[in-house]
Amino acid sequence: MKRKAIIFASAFTLLTASLFYGNPVSAEKPGRTVQHLQKKTGLYKAKAEYSIFNRQIIIKTSKPVDLSKYGLKAVNTPPHMKKRGFVIGSVQAENGIGETLSKLKKNKDVQLAEPNYLTRSYQSLNEANLQYALTKTGLDNAKNITTANQVKVAVIDSGFNNHEIFDGLSVSPGYNIETNGSDVTDEIGHGTFVSGLIALGSKKSNTTILPIKLSNQEDNIPVSASVEAIYKAIELGADVINMSYGSPSPSETEYDALVEAYYEHGIVLVAASGNSGDETYHYPASYPEVISVGATNSADEITDFSTFGDAMDIAAPGQDIISASNENTNEYFIGDGTSYSTPLVSSLTSLILLKHKNLTPQQVEYMLEKSAFIPTKYQQGWNIGYGYGRINAASALSTALPNTTADTSDEYSQPLNIGLGVAKTEKLALPQDIDFYLVNVPYSGQMKVELSGVQNIDMALWFQNGDKDELIDDGYLGEKESKVISVKPGKYTFGIYDYNGHWSNINYQFKASLNPAVGLVNDKDTTVKGKANPGSAVHVKNGSTIYKGTASQDGSFSVIIPKFAAGTNLTIYSVDKSGLTSPSITRSVIKHVDRVAGKDRFEVAVNLSKKGWADGANTIVLANYLAFADALTAGPLAYKQNAPVLLTHPNQLTAMTKLEISRLKAKKVIVVGGTGSVSDTVANQLEQMGITVERIGGKDRFEVSANIAKKLSNKGSAVIANGLNFPDALAISPYASRNEFPILLTKPKEMPKVVSDQLKAKGVRTTIAVGGEASVSNGVLANMPQPTRIGGKDRYEVATNIVNKLGLNTERVAVTTGLTFADALTGSVYAAKNNMPLLLTKQNSLPASTEQLFKNKAIRGYQVYGGKGSVSDNVINKLPYKP
Repeated sequence: MKRKAIIFASAFTLLTASLFYGNPVSAEKPGRTVQHLQKKTGLYKAKAEYSIFNRQIIIKTSKPVDLSKYGLKAVNTPPHMKKRGFVIGSVQAENGIGETLSKLKKNKDVQLAEPNYLTRSYQSLNEANLQYALTKTGLDNAKNITTANQVKVAVIDSGFNNHEIFDGLSVSPGYNIETNGSDVTDEIGHGTFVSGLIALGSKKSNTTILPIKLSNQEDNIPVSASVEAIYKAIELGADVINMSYGSPSPSETEYDALVEAYYEHGIVLVAASGNSGDETYHYPASYPEVISVGATNSADEITDFSTFGDAMDIAAPGQDIISASNENTNEYFIGDGTSYSTPLVSSLTSLILLKHKNLTPQQVEYMLEKSAFIPTKYQQGWNIGYGYGRINAASALSTALPNTTADTSDEYSQPLNIGLGVAKTEKLALPQDIDFYLVNVPYSGQMKVELSGVQNIDMALWFQNGDKDELIDDGYLGEKESKVISVKPGKYTFGIYDYNGHWSNINYQFKASLNPAVGLVNDKDTTVKGKANPGSAVHVKNGSTIYKGTASQDGSFSVIIPKFAAGTNLTIYSVDKSGLTSPSITRSVIKHVDRVAGKDRFEVAVNLSKKGWADGANTIVLANYLAFADALTAGPLAYKQNAPVLLTHPNQLTAMTKLEISRLKAKKVIVVGGTGSVSDTVANQLEQMGITVERIGGKDRFEVSANIAKKLSNKGSAVIANGLNFPDALAISPYASRNEFPILLTKPKEMPKVVSDQLKAKGVRTTIAVGGEASVSNGVLANMPQPTRIGGKDRYEVATNIVNKLGLNTERVAVTTGLTFADALTGSVYAAKNNMPLLLTKQNSLPASTEQLFKNKAIRGYQVYGGKGSVSDNVINKLPYKP
């Protein structure tokens, strides 16, 4: 027997993560994207462009894209890739590949763009005297099974030459990726050697080899050739695809092709783990759906060249392996490599399919792995070197599949509905098993999800949060996964799986807990009420003292507490029956009635500033204390800037206001109104304090409101209010502020042109007119885009109707006089910041509409703006308390 060396010498360097651009996650592979593979393998740490084939980029688009705009020259795109919307372009020498990819990513029509990576074969050379692989694995006897079934094994490699080893084996007409023809002559020998091992290990009379030739090159093979070969194997009806090649660079294009082969066509995918002798990830072997094959020697030890790690699935002999020469039909080579372990696994796969033709790829892989032999010292299960062990043919063919009739649904559209605080125990019964769970969230809050660790398994938890897919996976084997996520009422679907596609006989446990929903607690309360996980123990903690209660079956609870002084912090959480502690919430006890007063309007503004911006503010809004009109529409701007509103004399800063500006450490003051409202003298005083001054003025109050609107984002809605009086605009200011809707002023019977122009400029689609027809006439209403009127018989009823019609939160409300504007002006921003509506009152009595609203709503706290001269104690005494 002639012995001849076949050597492939090629090193591949990793590519930077910034060059990847992936597709949305699919239900078949939730959370598994090339971007995540990069982080897991460390690809984001390295850079090198010379492992890209001929400076080429693979692009997938939703509509044709002019490549020349990106400095790309179109090159030949293989037909199966072209049919799926791919195009390949070559980056011209004067352009950078990374820069070009970055530009492509900005085009909304580009779905994917990544380099055309290089790949290589995994083989080495050695001398040996014995062919032990068939007897060691039991393939020599197992291939004698009796069956009428047929199986087709695609060998994506360097080609195929005739040899005596193939006598009795059916060989399909091959396909050459480079030429799109049928000439698959193997000039290198690797493909013939690999195919020879399939011939040795399979049942020849029932097996067909489908040779698909990648290239005549030894190590300069673009990943696009691999992708095209996978699609060709699909077209030609392969049952198994053998891939004895790889690269350290994962490719979204290649992965998507393999996902199609696996899930849509049921093809078993087998690939060499690599010959790096370390934990480097190699692809396609490290994609979860691909069976990653390592190499053993005649003593059933992992070879020193075999790549190992988390992605390892199974092992087979790969050292001192004998197979066909590509030069003479009766000569043989001897070599080492995971390239040669891989076809032995493909051979056993073909035998399993011959005996059990209708198995899925998951079931075939399970039978391979469940039956594998592993040395005694590793028999705790899966191992980073062997995977599940070295293949054992006789045992594999008789291995029973697990009973999965009661397994949690693997359909995203049919998740298992589990309750909050319920611990669900399950196992990943098969490779690629994914269990979907549905959790109903009844209220907004913080939800903690926890997934127990499983030995030798990298458990991953995938879920959809709004329109985003999120993956919870620390990347370590055996570690639990947990996270606290912000949720809104609705249904949340979670997918649980092993990131590497492994299975286990050990159960995992999944549970979810939502923090208690508790409203405001005031200084008159003797109970804390709310909602929590049904049956959970609710804890209210003050310092080291804990008060407890139990949530009923509908989730409601009531925990008895002593009265606490305002400012006392209470920590509230629940502990489920499963032992999971929910995220906690903190409630600072508020005053039932909290008055913010001062000896004058300047001091009221300053005290509101101190209360709402205790730690300072970068920006301040400054307005004339007498002229309400200019400042009337400043609320939304102040809220956007997180700025308190302070007041000034027209020609002089008061000492109190100046002192507050210094305390806030403000860097900028926005002056509202022209020099007639706030003079340049005031602006100069501010600049002398080292503060930047921006003035928003106008020739009149209407233009000021339009100019303020220009500073706000275009949200599609606006508020229109009477510019000749203040109550209506101030009553809706907290709502407009929180939604960043501009408040534009109008005359009662005529909308100023500057305002109508601003409505058009901002693209306003809907409007709210505040006040009755005397404030905003029907004539003005007719010229407003899709208007809604919120009116009332007086200013007090308008304010209550704003609350009722807009469905505003009334857990805590702001109350101020409806007779003057100053307190309401400065208080409206604080109210918006704390999500409080603003209601108006008379000095000595509650208006009937306001009093009725207070009786109808379960209000937990009132904040009153102004001293007793604005809102008397008689009014405060009528503010009802409801436990």
